Order: sequence, then C-alpha cells, then structure tokens
Amino acid sequence: SLALFLGSTELILSAYLNNSYALLDGTSQATPLVSGCVLLLKDWFKKEFGRDPHEEELYAALIKCTERLPEYHRKQTGFGFVDLKKL
Repeated sequence: SLALFLGSTELILSAYLNNSYALLDGTSQATPLVSGCVLLLKDWFKKEFGRDPHEEELYAALIKCTERLPEYHRKQTGFGFVDLKKL
C-alpha cells in the first residue's frame, strides 16, 4: 500500500512498560505522530476560522505541511514528512 504521509520513525519518546518512557522507533511510532499532527491541524483550523475543517480542507492543510524527499520517488514517500512549522 502507498503511504501518503510520513512521520519520523526514529527515537520517538513513547509511553513504555511500568509507567515509564522509552525512545522507540518504527512505524508503530510514525502512525500516532501523523495522527497527532492531524489533531493539531484540526485545532488550529478551528481557532483560525471558527469552525471544524471539512475533510478536503484538512487533507489540503496536511499536504501543505509536508516536506518532500526529492531523492525518493513519490510512490515510496507519498507527499513527504509532516512538518507543522510550515503552516
């Protein structure tokens, strides 16, 4: 399947066993990172425009906040890494 958006998969501070935290990596860390970015975008949109975004608006905002990896084919990286500083 094609990844549309990428999140960092290296050294993500994550909840761990026994009420502790650990630096983990892999797709198990990238998925919640991108999901969290979507929630932050929804919150920003509501503050900026006074309403919840439509799905298309949220998708467009997420695309706008990506950093393309030109050394890779888009089929490998989708739109690129999510970077909310670009908003």
